[in-house]
Amino acid sequence: MQDNNTVTTPPEGGNNIPGNGDANTSAQEGQKTFTQEQLNAIVGERLAKEKTKSDAALAAREKELADKEFRFEAKEMLIGRGLPADLLDALNTSSREAFEKSLSIITPLLTRSTGMTFSTSGQHGNLDGNHRKADPVRGAFGLKEKGK
Repeated sequence: MQDNNTVTTPPEGGNNIPGNGDANTSAQEGQKTFTQEQLNAIVGERLAKEKTKSDAALAAREKELADKEFRFEAKEMLIGRGLPADLLDALNTSSREAFEKSLSIITPLLTRSTGMTFSTSGQHGNLDGNHRKADPVRGAFGLKEKGK
């Protein structure tokens, strides 16, 4: 069973006011008539476009939130290993794998340059429990290390 309802739209600049006599007959020549199925298709297409736009915006917001959460977790990971949190900006945080690779590259370099060892378990320090290597100047003068 088909729905034979039709909707007419006035031509550009015209009006569809009943009772205008000549204006009504000339307007019918330029009017376009849509069936209910055609209107449903047009409205359906527009709704689908809007849904696609809103889905894309939602996906973008979810990705942004996930990125922020990962950066927070990465900063906590750096702090837990005894590394400065500012180092986060110098590391690749595009994905967890990329971050861990960057961290595995930079950790030995920092260990060599500072003399500190950095743990992968979140604990940090040298083998003797200190976070710094012995001060050579204090050692040259036979002074005790601070805190000992």
